[in-house]
Amino acid sequence: MGKVNKRDTVEEIVNLLGGKENISNYTYCVTRLRFNLREEKRADVAAIEKLEGVMGTAVKGGQYQIIMGLAVREYFKEVEGLFGKAGGEGGSDKKLPESKKKFSVMTILDVLTSIIAPVIPAFCAAGMMKVVLLSLMSLGICTGAEATYQVFDFISDVAFYFLPVLIAMSSAKRFQVDQGLAIVVAAALLYPTFVSAVADGETMSVFGVGVPMYSYSSTIFPALLGVWLLSYVYRFWDRVVKIDALKLLLVPLLSLAVTVPVTFLVLAPLGNWGASILAGAFSWMINTIGPFAGLIIGFLMPVMTLTGLHQSLSPVELMEMSTFGFSRILPLELLHNFAEAGAALGTAVASKDKKMKSVATQTGFTAFVGVTEPALYSVMTADKWSMASAMIANGIGGFLGVLLAVKGFAFVWPNLFSIPSFIGPGSTVLALGISLAATFGTGFVLPIIFGRLGLTDFVLQKKE
Repeated sequence: MGKVNKRDTVEEIVNLLGGKENISNYTYCVTRLRFNLREEKRADVAAIEKLEGVMGTAVKGGQYQIIMGLAVREYFKEVEGLFGKAGGEGGSDKKLPESKKKFSVMTILDVLTSIIAPVIPAFCAAGMMKVVLLSLMSLGICTGAEATYQVFDFISDVAFYFLPVLIAMSSAKRFQVDQGLAIVVAAALLYPTFVSAVADGETMSVFGVGVPMYSYSSTIFPALLGVWLLSYVYRFWDRVVKIDALKLLLVPLLSLAVTVPVTFLVLAPLGNWGASILAGAFSWMINTIGPFAGLIIGFLMPVMTLTGLHQSLSPVELMEMSTFGFSRILPLELLHNFAEAGAALGTAVASKDKKMKSVATQTGFTAFVGVTEPALYSVMTADKWSMASAMIANGIGGFLGVLLAVKGFAFVWPNLFSIPSFIGPGSTVLALGISLAATFGTGFVLPIIFGRLGLTDFVLQKKE
């Protein structure tokens, strides 16, 4: 097989999505190109899946996700070049009207994942830096009081503390509004005077109406809702102010004058409350049915990852971190990596097909470092028993993880190298080791058993 021409592949993808004029927004995440279309009927998903370099597709909430694997950034650069954009983390800057779509839960999840995906590298990098620092302290290499340690410690906290600003930046692209104004809306929630007033138990008011006093650092929804409102307010004033010479002065001014107070009074508290309910729902589930909650979430995790819905767990995990100081959901994602690795490597052993052996081996090791889509789209979708193995393994791992109280103490990209972040008060090395070993072992053994039973030949399906 020759080297894939990424430019040609991207041009074909765009054409099969209905052309540039049919794409209203584009972005990317760890392994996927993500497109929002104006007319979905113009997309030819079946043809896209046959393109060289494309591992698979998923369509959720009107967003077309094209799985490209670890080379996704290189493909995305070609997308930007095709659209004539100078650079950035993703998202079309074209302010063209999108087609009307019915409101649904999937639409909400689509918006949420498209906003969170671009900022994941930032807080995963911060989380991994926190892991390194914790490891250095655990090994006795430093005490934490050193000046250099403290500098890196606050660097590791920056992405989390200023998460509303990062969310505002990606929200501005998603809602197609001025990014600078969006940052101001989010930064207002972190302004030192307001933060100090919250810490000191003081009160504030706007036009005589008391402002709910909450801390908004490390939050997602308050800034997201504020920028969403800004997009409507800005367009309203842009229509009202008719004189072009005054637009630059008045439209931004009036937009902030309306958006920021409403965000402080209504949207930010509402977003904080909503996130608390979301995190509370998962906590209630774990506290009520215990390990069976881990079994259910773990069992569904491969399917959620396959469809891109796993990113909807990020707000829950961040809320858990800010509320409790740890997350009980994040370990299930780490266990998912081991389930996929086990199932892929087990399939490599069980399969008699040389191509499947090669692909399953490569993607199995890739899953260990936190990228499971190659295994999912190359191996699991090719054989239902491989997928069943991963789901059963992840369910068993999730059951044990919750039963043994495994927790995540830093928001990281779950992978082999982030394991130290899952060890802390109440979450022991033994508990984590048992959960990971059981998950990987189950995932590895089941394909071999299925193969011996003659249920499958584990042959890699070829694209026609």
